[in-house]
Amino acid sequence: MKTIMIKKLIIFMLICACFTSIGSIEVRGENMDNNSDTKVNDVRTVKISDGVTAKVSFGDSGCWIQKLKVSKNVKKLIIPDKIDGSPVVWFDYTNKGVEGDSDDEWTNIFGKKFESQGDELNPKKLYPANNKNITQIVLPDTITYIGKRSFAGLTSLSKIKLPKNLERIATRTFARCEKLKKIDIPNKVEDIDKSAFVYCKKLNRIHIEKGNKNYIEKGDVILKSDMKTVFSLSNVKKTLNIPGCVEAFDTPLLSNFIPRKIKISKNNKCLAIDKNCIYKKKNRELVLALADNKKIAKISDKVKVLKEGIAWAGKIKKVVVPKSVKYLRQNWYLGLFSETENTIVFMSNKPPIIKATNGDNGLPSSVRVKVSAKSFNTYKKWLKKRCDHILVEKKKNSFYIF
Repeated sequence: MKTIMIKKLIIFMLICACFTSIGSIEVRGENMDNNSDTKVNDVRTVKISDGVTAKVSFGDSGCWIQKLKVSKNVKKLIIPDKIDGSPVVWFDYTNKGVEGDSDDEWTNIFGKKFESQGDELNPKKLYPANNKNITQIVLPDTITYIGKRSFAGLTSLSKIKLPKNLERIATRTFARCEKLKKIDIPNKVEDIDKSAFVYCKKLNRIHIEKGNKNYIEKGDVILKSDMKTVFSLSNVKKTLNIPGCVEAFDTPLLSNFIPRKIKISKNNKCLAIDKNCIYKKKNRELVLALADNKKIAKISDKVKVLKEGIAWAGKIKKVVVPKSVKYLRQNWYLGLFSETENTIVFMSNKPPIIKATNGDNGLPSSVRVKVSAKSFNTYKKWLKKRCDHILVEKKKNSFYIF
């Protein structure tokens, strides 16, 4: 009799254990505290304030908000620091480790889906306006991570308070927040994606709080921790002053802040400037080129080399390459053009030497190349060796590269 009772007890305990494991989803890899595995014990929809409900995942280390539904009468969105007693630590539409984040699923925290493929030069098509009622967002200091595109398309958002414990600002977090004018970056932020503020056309001030070891605000620029590389500009000014410590520029840093004129400190031993073009003194490589009011980037004749990593500033339709440029390196044109019907004008009768690898032919596609009548045949042979598809336009002394 005792043996039968013991067997029944064991079976009962095994059944309980199975039900317990079924009720818990283990998420491995990227997680809420970013250091250890986290178990998601519960996912449910919760009302967090009047007119605001949220899809929330509750786990061992706290909870994360995956989706918000906001009524039209909510203008100031305030996220609490706790939901049902659990601290809010993540803010991201994906269920970490379960749903994933594929490139064909571009979604913000409000469930608005965007097209991942299309005309990136048209922000209205890429990021349609949504939740136009929201003008202000206040996030709790408990949040350490804000996911990709969380606030994308909030065209009425003019003010947001970022959490003091925030560690990362992800890809296109504020894409097309057209009324956002200023943002304060907390001192614990370790990484800001280059595209975090893309299409924020009124953003004129990015302030880095004191104590941040990864980004340092110095005058008109925001430097990386090496104190040599410009990550972004701190504010919109007619004249940009480059400190003496700067040796390089991250790209695309001038997508929002476009000065009319650039100056370099006399103490700068690495860089020189001519005609709004910044280049390295030692090897005369172009570092930055600023377009004029006609959307033309005229490269200085002090420049000898165009290489990958050039900071192209302003809306550029045409770039003029002088005779002094002897070498084109791989991907030198990345980030160059911002509109259709783009043109490259080569002033030299002798084509530059292209040094590129990995199948790169050293020339962009969907661009018109203009040359002199004297050098037309020379460039024709040069282009045909490098480009699979070109349209010869002899009357215009030009070629179109497909």
